[in-house]
Amino acid sequence: MPANFPYKLGCTFHEDGIRFALQSPLADQVNLCIYREYDQDALIRLPMQRSSEGIWQHVEMGFDWENCWYTYSIQSPTNSAFFEASKFEIADPYALYVANTNHYLGFYKALIKRPTPFDWSESTQVLFENPSDLIIYEAHIKDLVAHPSAKAENQGAYLDFIEARKGGLHHLKQLGVNAVEFLPLQKFAYYEPPFQQRIESGLKNTWNPTSVNYWGYMTSFFHAPETLYASGAKTDPMALVGTNPSAEYELKSLIKACHLEGIAVIMDVVYNHASQYDLNPLKYSDKGGYYRLDHQGNYLNDSWTGNDLDTTKEATKQLIFSSVKHWLTEYKVDGFRFDLAGILDWSCIDELTELARSIHPGVMLIAEPWGGEYKPTGFSERNWPSWNDTLRNTFKGYDPVHQRGILFGEWPQGTHRYTIENLFRGTLLAEEHGLFHHSSHSVNYVESHDGYTLGDFIRTALKHDRHHHQQDHEQEAEHDIEGGIEQEVIRLQKLAGFMLFVSQGICMIHAGQEWARSKAIA
Repeated sequence: MPANFPYKLGCTFHEDGIRFALQSPLADQVNLCIYREYDQDALIRLPMQRSSEGIWQHVEMGFDWENCWYTYSIQSPTNSAFFEASKFEIADPYALYVANTNHYLGFYKALIKRPTPFDWSESTQVLFENPSDLIIYEAHIKDLVAHPSAKAENQGAYLDFIEARKGGLHHLKQLGVNAVEFLPLQKFAYYEPPFQQRIESGLKNTWNPTSVNYWGYMTSFFHAPETLYASGAKTDPMALVGTNPSAEYELKSLIKACHLEGIAVIMDVVYNHASQYDLNPLKYSDKGGYYRLDHQGNYLNDSWTGNDLDTTKEATKQLIFSSVKHWLTEYKVDGFRFDLAGILDWSCIDELTELARSIHPGVMLIAEPWGGEYKPTGFSERNWPSWNDTLRNTFKGYDPVHQRGILFGEWPQGTHRYTIENLFRGTLLAEEHGLFHHSSHSVNYVESHDGYTLGDFIRTALKHDRHHHQQDHEQEAEHDIEGGIEQEVIRLQKLAGFMLFVSQGICMIHAGQEWARSKAIA
């Protein structure tokens, strides 16, 4: 292979064959492992060649390996704090399709496949001349189809979303929303380590008694669709997920169905940190090239959610840019909501903005503008809308017992009449407590996937008040207290909805907010 081999990271098809390229500059050796089936022994293991830039490469002439599975086996350097060693094989960080075993390590394998041809027919990406026209419905895809009342066929969440007779797309059409913002659909680490058990890497699960990551904010593969939502997928421990490669086609079918109804699809993406307990390929191929580390090679965690990615590093930026381009061009999504975008540096944001808008001029780029830094105004300067937590905390409150908002007749500290007027006008910079240059940059909401639902926030507040006022009446039954507040819950829920919908800017509601949904806090 010539030294100036024009590589592209990942597995790519060319006229003469299939090319593989992995960035792992500190590795002593990388072997390419090919499998005919996911659960069979390897057909062959081949040593890859290293370029001067630390890219390990292999070209396989012909296409005999198409639809096989592949991994990389990496031999690590001795005693380097900037390289994470593993005795297990890892999948390709740029893989377009990944299968796994339902175990906290994942045991991922990537499929050698071309993008599936798809007929988009008359479906086109949804454009909004004025972002303020957006009414976003934030939802976990399974929440819209899992309950029997959705009247779905249990074919997998992607197909059920399209075909459910009451839930899914049908419900969004009935509501009249024009955008759906899905919690992460990129391949993530679903199984977590057993609670309070220390695993091989030294990590101990002290945070999740269920040992299941339902939401999906632990991304493992940024180009691959989550196979757990595809037909035939199972959540049983040690079950194989994704070996029938249907997720790509089914997710594209979902997006097409939304577009045909004039509903934009916004993906919640997590580029600020990566999964930390599974065989994440970034961690085990180039720890120093992707992550924020201290001088001793320890991971930094300003996100408080995992190992932070470092967007000042070229490898991380190129991964993000490649991922955004892939989802815009191959899946035709309409926009992205960037989780904890305050961690992303401005240089990365500016380049990403230019790239995304060159592909889709009307793309929606929405920031959760905290995590590391709080910078909604900086995003506004770049014509990005941001989640408006000031409006949320002033209208609803931050805590249902100790820090309530004007919905309950209480004024948060430092709030004045002019503050509230400005919130209704779009939280404009020129006025009190302003954040944004334009009202269309304010994503107004009083409920999201984080924390209490609005209904539960209200219930908790009202129950506390009733307990406080009735503490001398010990015979008062708990169910009497709960049963007596539901009418008041609905009244306050409607008032909050009215306040939200008359506020200038983009409106976002969370799944179930329309009926005061109750759920466990995760």
